[in-house]
Amino acid sequence: MRPFHARQVTFTRAILRPALIVAAAGVIAVFAATAPTGPGTNTARAGGPVVTRADDPTPIGCKPGDCSLREALEDASGGQTISFNIPGAGPHVIKPTEELPALVDSVSIDGYTQPGASPNTATAWQAGNASMRIVLDGSLAGPGINGLTIGGTAVLIRGLVIQNFSENGIMVAAFASGTIYGNYLGIDHTGSFPAPNGGSGVNVHGSETAVGGRSPDERNLISGNAVDGIQMNGEGPIVITGNFIGTDVRGTAPLPNANDGVRLKDGSDSLIGNSDPGAGNLISGNEGNGLTLGGPGVHGVLVRGNRLGTAGDGTTPLPNSGHGIYIALGAFSNTIGGASQPNQNTIAFNGGDGVSLAVSAKAKNYLDPNVTHSNGGLGADLKDDGVTLNDLDDPDTGPNDVMNFPVITRAEVVDGILEVEGTLNTVPAPFLPIFIFANSECDPSGYGEGERFLGEDIAEGTGPNYTFEATIEEFVSDGEYITVSASNPESTSEFSKCEKIVGAPMGTARTWGDVDCANGVSPIDSLKVLRADAGLGNTQPPGCPGIG
Repeated sequence: MRPFHARQVTFTRAILRPALIVAAAGVIAVFAATAPTGPGTNTARAGGPVVTRADDPTPIGCKPGDCSLREALEDASGGQTISFNIPGAGPHVIKPTEELPALVDSVSIDGYTQPGASPNTATAWQAGNASMRIVLDGSLAGPGINGLTIGGTAVLIRGLVIQNFSENGIMVAAFASGTIYGNYLGIDHTGSFPAPNGGSGVNVHGSETAVGGRSPDERNLISGNAVDGIQMNGEGPIVITGNFIGTDVRGTAPLPNANDGVRLKDGSDSLIGNSDPGAGNLISGNEGNGLTLGGPGVHGVLVRGNRLGTAGDGTTPLPNSGHGIYIALGAFSNTIGGASQPNQNTIAFNGGDGVSLAVSAKAKNYLDPNVTHSNGGLGADLKDDGVTLNDLDDPDTGPNDVMNFPVITRAEVVDGILEVEGTLNTVPAPFLPIFIFANSECDPSGYGEGERFLGEDIAEGTGPNYTFEATIEEFVSDGEYITVSASNPESTSEFSKCEKIVGAPMGTARTWGDVDCANGVSPIDSLKVLRADAGLGNTQPPGCPGIG
């Protein structure tokens, strides 16, 4: 039996998709250059109007000690920060009677400058503890009004509660860009009760916009809105990281956005979550899908390190009513997950599929390893119609070319080693990674899901008939179920039928062989992991930075 080649496929996949990786690195670099430099601060901006009153009088211009928000927005110019010093403990509720002026180039507005306000300091996935003291309430503003509009470039909005507007909480206009950090959108100042905006929490028609960030103070709470939490309509890219979307401030109870948590109608090369600590989004409790990628302009998107359908702890159910992730309307060449554990999304307990590709989706939507279990539908569903059975030689067209799934012929523990064998009938391809998963239970359909990623193998053959044989020294329990999926340079399949493991538990310490990073080839002889209660973890071998 051929030994299991751990992580070999990850290197080859990186070679197949270099543009996607470079694009993502470029997106991160764009926003790193303009991001705030410390919790609750914005040292890149200085000076500017100070708001001292909560009413909305006819503007006559700011005077020292006498300035409304409307006057501050009219007076602020590039490079200035609008700050707050309204007398009293607050929270101070500002109720505009008509649309507020747009924020212009390089202007920032910082609600955390109000005495008594403070940004969140709780680390990733933990209950937020921000003290919000400035509330923009649109209940008197009339129809068709957004809370704030970003009308220029390099604008920053932070530390505000924006609620009860008839349209979006924040609108990013065409050709505009900005960063949106540390706000509550569609929810009250406590983070516990809905105060919905009539549109989305954030609606982006521009580009190069960041919503949230990796540090605790940058977390937005975007819940309770009447459409989506975040909707992207511009060319992109957009970076969405570190937010709670569809939950309360604790990340334990649903405060649903009425449609999707995040919906990208456009926005190439965008980033939803990341492997960095604090960068993953909690997208749970929404009435539609957790995340929708829908439109021909949606390509090159990386979705990594998020939790969709769970509470902040990653294990308690907090489902989205629809699919965890839905790909449709011509979206193509997007990547969901990754082989190393920090890149994997947890997609669990959702009402529909874990990941669903509509008939209208295109190919090259890569369903890399994730933690996928306990969803109402399939773990991965091509054509959004339940299990799609294999066909001879796999000639299909459609979402992910409706790629055939592998067939497991044996999953057995022999002398402490898990041996998995199977076949794959599909169109010829230069690389055919086989992703191998363990599951505590089999999906009711009999196919999938992918609860715990064990590793990868490469199918061998000349096509259309391939075989795979893997030996894996990863801990598994007698009675667990093995499932596999397949991938090629164009697509990823649905999950295979479940195969119950026969044999005893096992597991040893992990070792690495020699790795040729330049050529993407790993002659690793075996993968050995001592972990009885978790997934594979970071399988990145030393000397190959940036892969996986």
